Amino acid sequence: MNILILAQLHLNNELPSVQLSYAIVFSEVLNNTMPLSAAEKMRRYRAKIKESDRYEEVLQKDRNRWQERKRNGKIKPISEKSARQQRQQRRTWKQAQVKCRQRKASTKNLATPPSTPCTSTDTPPSFSRQKLQAILKKRQQKARVEYDLKKVASKMKQ
Repeated sequence: MNILILAQLHLNNELPSVQLSYAIVFSEVLNNTMPLSAAEKMRRYRAKIKESDRYEEVLQKDRNRWQERKRNGKIKPISEKSARQQRQQRRTWKQAQVKCRQRKASTKNLATPPSTPCTSTDTPPSFSRQKLQAILKKRQQKARVEYDLKKVASKMKQ
């Protein structure tokens, strides 16, 4: 059934009970009464601020807050962090940069049609992270057993 028809039937209380839940959802969509996600709320808030004259004030307030947090020592420059914290920070930056490049590449390639899937057997199978962990653990156990066997064999020769 058409969404508008379902919503209209729901408003007139002429809808069977099975389709009632669908009609409620459709009517909420039509009336924009569905609850917003946090991202949607933030998007609307930012658009509202950008349209108003307060945009520059908000940006300046954010800059001042950042400077205050730096002065209070809540945000340390990377040179003042320990070696471990530096590695973690650089790893985070690297991952963020990779994500950014992927997003840019995906938006750049939106105009091109999707390529056909590769059906050759040359590509290795892709496993989930858990499967890879299981394979790695099995290899480590096998290596440990082989090491123990070599150790026992060398003791027997002596």
